[in-house]
Amino acid sequence: MMEIAIGIAAKVVEYTVAPIGRQLGHLIFCKSNVENLKTQVLRLEETKDRVQRDVDAAKRNGEEIHTDVQNWLSKVNELIEEASKLYVDEGRATMGCYPICSCPNVLSRQQVSWKSTKLLFEVTKIQLNANFNSVSYNPPPLPLTATLNAKEFKALDSRTNTLIDIMEKLKDDTIRTIGLWGLGGVGKTTLAKQVAEEVEESPIFGKVVMVTVTVNPDVRQIQGEIADALGLRFKEETQVGRANRLCQRINQENSILIDDIWGGFELQAIGVLLGDCHKGSKLLLTSRSYDVLKREMGIQVGFRLEVLEEDEAWNLFEEMAGDTVKDPNVQPIAIEVVKRCAGLPVLIASVAKALKDVALYVWKDAFKQLERFDKEGMHVKVYSALELSYNHLKGQEIKSLFLLIALQGQHSVSKYACC
Repeated sequence: MMEIAIGIAAKVVEYTVAPIGRQLGHLIFCKSNVENLKTQVLRLEETKDRVQRDVDAAKRNGEEIHTDVQNWLSKVNELIEEASKLYVDEGRATMGCYPICSCPNVLSRQQVSWKSTKLLFEVTKIQLNANFNSVSYNPPPLPLTATLNAKEFKALDSRTNTLIDIMEKLKDDTIRTIGLWGLGGVGKTTLAKQVAEEVEESPIFGKVVMVTVTVNPDVRQIQGEIADALGLRFKEETQVGRANRLCQRINQENSILIDDIWGGFELQAIGVLLGDCHKGSKLLLTSRSYDVLKREMGIQVGFRLEVLEEDEAWNLFEEMAGDTVKDPNVQPIAIEVVKRCAGLPVLIASVAKALKDVALYVWKDAFKQLERFDKEGMHVKVYSALELSYNHLKGQEIKSLFLLIALQGQHSVSKYACC
């Protein structure tokens, strides 16, 4: 009987005295528990500031923040806010009273002490999870069409068949290299962008890369442009090393590379190999010269882009010039102006935008200026039309910007002349 009584007494002590002891402990050590919490929260805030600085720096570099880092920062902010509220509660519980004798204050201190102990555990735990290998990552490159100006794309019926033919050749496993040639300003780049748009909507290819090769190609620059489009970061310093790395990256997926070239160059030096080692990649080359495409670059199939017929040229001009050309006094002059643009979309676009919503006398002046090169060579026509576009730019600052862009090359001029 004595053993039974002792056992019962032990259970009574376990279920009554022990909890009372824990509650008294919370009450007695309330201040020290809160102080310990403050110390750990201060350390957590310092860690948070360091992580936040890394996050801010990564965002300035255009990088994406890892989800676990974002969740960690959000949880830390919640804990810091919770601790701040607890400090206020602790102050109220001890303000102007006798803690042991006042029941409400005793209960409040006990509650504050218990919450601070629990919160201290959470703060310590999240502090241990702050050792991130990195807070961010480089996002995948945007689809090429997301960076293109859709306003440049005009529905030109004469280009539709060529676009369809190019897409068919791209799907042909036996064709690796395709050429597109024609006069400067005839719309090769615009058509190439339309090809890029079609390809990116197709499941056949994974990546589309567009680069421009200048008269004196800079191999490292071209390698960099392709690498950026593929989300590749070079570790190699030499041109050969970068070429090997680029070749490996291209081989990882089906790709199409679109180049605008002014002269022949070695694709292998860049890192572009289109042999049997990788049948998925294709190359669409655009150039003014058929000889460059065929003899120097060895294209398998080619397409020539012709100037626009009169009806199509007028439709494009009317669309870009707006309602001004519907004026009976303006329309006859506008028709003659379009004829002098020689069916070249770049001229039609630049002249149409320059003459949009202007007075009749401006149309007459433009006609006289364009009339001068009516019987001149094509290059004279191109640059005269660009001169007309330049003269109609508003303000010296925008003209200076035009000239600055012109120093970057032919494509920059033709693009911004239409703006």
